[in-house]
Amino acid sequence: MRNLYLLLALCLGLSFTAQAQDSPEDEKSSLEMKLQIRPRAEYRDGVLGLLPKDADPAFFINNRARLSIYFTDKSGRLKLGLSGQNVGVYGATPQIESQGTVMFNEAWAEIKASEVVSFRIGRQMVSYDDQRILGGLDWQVSGRWHDLLLTKFDLNTFKAHIGLAYSQNSEKKFDPVFLPGGQPYKTMQYLWFENAFTENLKLSVLAINLGYQKLDANNAADGINYEQTLGANIDYKIGAFSIYGTYYHQLGDNGASREVDAFLAALKIGFKPEGSAFNFAVGADLVSGNDAVVDNNGSVTFDGNGKNNAFDPLYGTHHKFYGLMDYFYVGNHLGNVGLFDKYLQVNWKANSRLGFGLGGHVFHAAADIKDGNGGDLNKYLGTEVDLTFKYAVMKYVTLMGGYSQMIADDSMEYLYPQGDSSDVQNWGWLSININPVIFKGKF
Repeated sequence: MRNLYLLLALCLGLSFTAQAQDSPEDEKSSLEMKLQIRPRAEYRDGVLGLLPKDADPAFFINNRARLSIYFTDKSGRLKLGLSGQNVGVYGATPQIESQGTVMFNEAWAEIKASEVVSFRIGRQMVSYDDQRILGGLDWQVSGRWHDLLLTKFDLNTFKAHIGLAYSQNSEKKFDPVFLPGGQPYKTMQYLWFENAFTENLKLSVLAINLGYQKLDANNAADGINYEQTLGANIDYKIGAFSIYGTYYHQLGDNGASREVDAFLAALKIGFKPEGSAFNFAVGADLVSGNDAVVDNNGSVTFDGNGKNNAFDPLYGTHHKFYGLMDYFYVGNHLGNVGLFDKYLQVNWKANSRLGFGLGGHVFHAAADIKDGNGGDLNKYLGTEVDLTFKYAVMKYVTLMGGYSQMIADDSMEYLYPQGDSSDVQNWGWLSININPVIFKGKF
């Protein structure tokens, strides 16, 4: 792979030499190349859920090494994106490696059919609005990507996107069972549109239809279950205040062939005094869930009264919303009691290079928690405090880090029964992001 990149760079250099240098700027093609090295050290003592009893904390360093190339032809009607990356944990790769571990996280082509319509096909990031439902998940070492055909409409203040995806495990002779080892869905269709009514008011709508493989009693293919998610976002600014509201509803049948009736509602109010180095935000998220029943032995079952009332936030950047320690909706917390999250955030820009953030979350179950006799149990799950900083070391180099602590209640053990809520649950991390543009030019 290294030799491939060297050969590519050599070919590009030869092509630039061969191009005429007297063409007008608007008749030249453009090329941009970016390189990213992003190691992150983490000390995990109760992140992603309560630390199991008698377990020792974990420490590791993960890393992303990514090379991205973006090309636009001189007409502006053809764009290409190609990005390869190697991700992993320090020490996991043998000193003498016999198998390649490089994959392409972007490989797409976009054709502009007119001033209004364009088409993009291939592997690409799908990110909309505040990344609540569809997000790039840049915090995760590999990011998140989809293989799809995207049609884009751009009419000044109005934008609309239509995405179509169909997943298969490999080339097939006939249609067998689809195993979600790559993408989690077999089919996806979505419509997103946004209209900016004024500079201070925007409204967006997102509708997604997901198809999951349905199985019969013998685990053979038996059609497709379809689940729909429909919602809207409003973004309004007035003076020093900003208001962001969200509502989504989910219905249909999920991948477990269970009927779904669930919702998500969120409101965030921001305040940034003019000329101040501080900005503030307060908000609440309500993510519906299934009632929990705790028997005399402490075992927990989740009852949706025949339906699944637990909302699935799908493929968003959940690390951004529900506390940085990722106790909720980061590969966990699906199908159970949901979440009622109240939070307060304060950011301080100390100077042009250094900034700090402080956030606090109070978590409750959105659904009821009952004992075996039908009595109500405590719905309070815990409180999390997150402290972060960001420092611009130099151009293209940023140092980031943070410390978080979860003060968990006994009720958290209903969700993580192997853990001990009385133990200190904390997490620390430190990362450096080196992300230079190594070439940008026209030819």
